[in-house]
Amino acid sequence: MKSQQPIATNIFNSCIQIDRARISHKLSIPYQIVFRFDPEILSQIEQAKENNYRFTLSPDNLADLRYYALLNYFSAEQLNFNEWLHRANLMSIERSPLIFTSNYLFSHSQSKKVVRSIINSEGQIFQQVQQDLCQNPQLLAKVIKAHHWLILQILAQLPLKVNNSLTRLFKVLWFTTLIMFSICLWIYLPIYILFKILIISFSVYLFTKCFKKTIKNKFKILILHSLINGFWSNGTKNHQIAWNTISALS
Repeated sequence: MKSQQPIATNIFNSCIQIDRARISHKLSIPYQIVFRFDPEILSQIEQAKENNYRFTLSPDNLADLRYYALLNYFSAEQLNFNEWLHRANLMSIERSPLIFTSNYLFSHSQSKKVVRSIINSEGQIFQQVQQDLCQNPQLLAKVIKAHHWLILQILAQLPLKVNNSLTRLFKVLWFTTLIMFSICLWIYLPIYILFKILIISFSVYLFTKCFKKTIKNKFKILILHSLINGFWSNGTKNHQIAWNTISALS
């Protein structure tokens, strides 16, 4: 399975589709996640389950899925965003449940919606199964197992992870700012050297311990606000940049 993992990962990512509703000329909002199954994909998923294989969502899929999840109460806890959303006055936004729909391509080349799972803001799950699928118990079991497996794979990858390279970049920028600030104080403060050292040391400590976290949280809130109803809300690349920035600030 190891030699086939990149192929399987590409297949699993390709069968995930995010349906969107266009609400303006520039903005479209995701409203459900669709899995596109056929006999080959079901077989690949069965093999992956047997080998305890966990595939990695593509950067594009992950960015858009996080954005879709952000628009729902369910993900506010999943992504630890409740506090930030409250501070940004975004908790009152009307949110719809997470919807996962599976389409299956039958032998006569007709794709049908066969399974739908709805996860509301309280974590309750409602499931619908297409009647024709119930008449084929063996296929029903395969589709439902694949459907649930993909949902679990997605939910497991939604929480943000620290982006080490961007985090190092922000640290460098932060220390550069502190150095420039200290140099300005040293040059322009008309007092004795000892007092300059004390004031600069206290200022650096104050900025690092008190203001750094506040500034980072302010940036996170601004980005979240923009993700929901601002500049960063439109386009996969914008979603990726926003999520990477939030990860670096975490």
